[in-house]
Amino acid sequence: MNDIPLIYNTNGALSRSGNTDGSYKDNNLDDEIMGMLPEGLVQRISYNAGYIYNDNWKDYYKSHSVYLNKGWEYITDLKEEKEFEFTCAHETGHEILQAYGGTVFYWQHKGNSYYFPQNTKPVDKESLVEEYIYLDYMEENSGENIPTGEVDIMKYYDDNIKAKSKPLLLKKMF
Repeated sequence: MNDIPLIYNTNGALSRSGNTDGSYKDNNLDDEIMGMLPEGLVQRISYNAGYIYNDNWKDYYKSHSVYLNKGWEYITDLKEEKEFEFTCAHETGHEILQAYGGTVFYWQHKGNSYYFPQNTKPVDKESLVEEYIYLDYMEENSGENIPTGEVDIMKYYDDNIKAKSKPLLLKKMF
């Protein structure tokens, strides 16, 4: 497994975690392209604490504090520690998925997200943009809601993860 840079990020824009440079090559051209990017550009695990700005704040519910504060939120170390544990497990899990099912399987989160961009697939019918613009090599899979029992940390679930599901998901895990 390749090393994954750890980023401590505070008082600025949200630093998104990602792991696109798997160790196992399956002759997918994207493996080669991602392998040429500088270390830490896409492949990293970020610890976001302090005042963090979310540039996608308009996607939150209008009653959510991030929306009300126009993207800014204060994230305590206690809150971020749980998020960081989840993120480390998820990003490390990409290596296992790639070894087991190949690049498409791990990039598409077992089929629950699009290949590019990696947005969560809807449970219901796709919009025209999703159907005709998004790249999807696993069209037979659709999105899923967060299950009531055991949660698969490698899947993206079709709820507004930024506003309501992520806390629910973390609560189920810890």
